[in-house]
Amino acid sequence: MGAATHTAFKGIVLGGALRFRGMPAWDDVFNEAQVEAIHAYLIDLAWRSYEAQQNEQSQ
Repeated sequence: MGAATHTAFKGIVLGGALRFRGMPAWDDVFNEAQVEAIHAYLIDLAWRSYEAQQNEQSQ
């Protein structure tokens, strides 16, 4: 996920900013705190994947 996507994450998920690409708004399912938690989880998952990949390459 690039910097622009991180910045626009709430607008994408809650506001449907990418509706034209098939990503609907989820404002009827998630609240802002939940979207922030999802975003934090995705960031953590990306870091763990990166670290695992680095560990594999160093062995």
